[in-house]
Amino acid sequence: MNTYRYSAPSQPQPTIPDPDAIMDELAKHTLEQNTLDQAMHKLSRQGVKEKFGQSLDGLDDLASRLRRQRQQLLDEHTMEPLFEQLARQIKSMVRRELEALRESVSSREEKLNEKAEALMKNLKDVVQKLEQVRSGKRAASAQACARLEKKFEELFLEKHELESELRALRREEIQRLASLQQIPPNAGRALERLKGYQPIDSTVGEALESLSQIADKVAALERARIQQGFCGCKPVSLEEAVELLNRVLSMERLEARLRKGTVTPSDEERVVEFLGSEALVRLNALAQIERELLKVGYLENGPEGLKLSPKAMRRIGQKALSDIFSQLKRGPLGGHEMNRKGAGQPDPTETKRYGFGDSFNIHLSKTLMNALVRDASRVPIRIAPADFEVYSEQRSTECSNVLLLDLSYTMAQNKKLQAAKKVVLALDNLIRTRYPRDTLHIVGFATYARELTPEELPHVSLSLGNPFTNIQDGLRLAEKLISRERGINRQVILITDGEPTAYCRNDELYVDYPPTPEIFLETMKEVARLTRKGIVINTFMLDSKPSLLDFVERMTRINKGRAFFSAPHMLGEYLLVDYVARRRRMVN
Repeated sequence: MNTYRYSAPSQPQPTIPDPDAIMDELAKHTLEQNTLDQAMHKLSRQGVKEKFGQSLDGLDDLASRLRRQRQQLLDEHTMEPLFEQLARQIKSMVRRELEALRESVSSREEKLNEKAEALMKNLKDVVQKLEQVRSGKRAASAQACARLEKKFEELFLEKHELESELRALRREEIQRLASLQQIPPNAGRALERLKGYQPIDSTVGEALESLSQIADKVAALERARIQQGFCGCKPVSLEEAVELLNRVLSMERLEARLRKGTVTPSDEERVVEFLGSEALVRLNALAQIERELLKVGYLENGPEGLKLSPKAMRRIGQKALSDIFSQLKRGPLGGHEMNRKGAGQPDPTETKRYGFGDSFNIHLSKTLMNALVRDASRVPIRIAPADFEVYSEQRSTECSNVLLLDLSYTMAQNKKLQAAKKVVLALDNLIRTRYPRDTLHIVGFATYARELTPEELPHVSLSLGNPFTNIQDGLRLAEKLISRERGINRQVILITDGEPTAYCRNDELYVDYPPTPEIFLETMKEVARLTRKGIVINTFMLDSKPSLLDFVERMTRINKGRAFFSAPHMLGEYLLVDYVARRRRMVN
């Protein structure tokens, strides 16, 4: 019998994951980042993790592997014995130089002292002769007297030079002693301090010259020992330490470039050296992601560079919708149901016995079968009223919606804005796919309100220059947009985490914090105006402070809409389920 041994391939060749899986990952990052470039960068850093299928590790994974390898080298090797040896060598060299200095200074002082003694003896003789000449005890011509005086001047100047030389010798001794006695225990700093020192001992000079040639390397190793933290047990020589340090620093630089996404073709050799050829294959696969998304139509080139295509926006909405509904409990969600009878859309997958008031969308074969089951003895078949089988109907109604999204700076806390954007995209996708006759306008508001398109929504960010919450201006713009629609059912969906702190009157902006009663009054006037026009306001509050409870209660009391207080991660479940539930109860 033949037997076979199965093993993993020596060099796995990762392929690019399915474009839909890549787009789903990009959708998540798009909601978190301000630009598409930032989202693409985060995608390349984190890679693509498919639940079923081909996954692709990102740059962060490769960088983490590189960090672990670098840390392993640091944990394995130590430079302490090397620096201890250098410290002993420098200490011995300094000790020999101190001995040579003492001997040299002593010898030179002795010679200078001997020279000074002879000079003083000569000077004394000249002074004595001059005194004898001046006192008349000794006869001397004017020329002889001038020679004695000149000799005295020369000896006096020579005495001054000898004293200066002796003082210079002592200064030199003090300076050399200071240089040698203040040598730091750190080998790198010690060599730096000895740089430029001219040794007296020739053997010390040779040793210092040899050490000076490696001073820069020793200093770099010393810094690396402190910064990198070599803490292992395996000692290394100087050459091995330099090679090890170069390897560690190369790993560190490559790790930084991997995390920044700035790896260049010149880094490929290092990638293969440190991580193997499989890592290079992964890098190449990551580099092809953008080209793959362009190929399948999720990305397209615009005047300002890459942008998300309409196909990508639909996919982002589908992913957001799928993520939100995946958190719900099992159970039929249903569609647009109505209690009122009338014409509807036939459902070809479901039939029922005809009842009074039903549309006569007859299912002929089932009707005939019902007649045969009732009485198969008669030909031709006779059909009774109870035999009629008709198609069931899906009844629907239209709804015009405006979603008000708070963009004030407090929405940055606890990822509120990210959760809200995800829900808005999901709602947009839900309406487009399941309720195509509904309309949805999106309005962002902070200090002022403005309409947003679904295409720009993923990259909408908070503006610190507009810190206030102008719900009144948002409601005014919502009423203007919703009035253009023909739907009888009209609602405003308000997503916010704060109470109003601004309002507009006669094109003038008024702001205050904490909010004043006037701000509340103007906001409630706008709520009442929408209420009179039959527009329902449903509020989803992402905070639960007592002041917010009071504000929401007053607003719902006027409008008769509904209010939900939700944590950011639960917003999707509240909003979408509520939207579908309300659609079930709507009547034309």
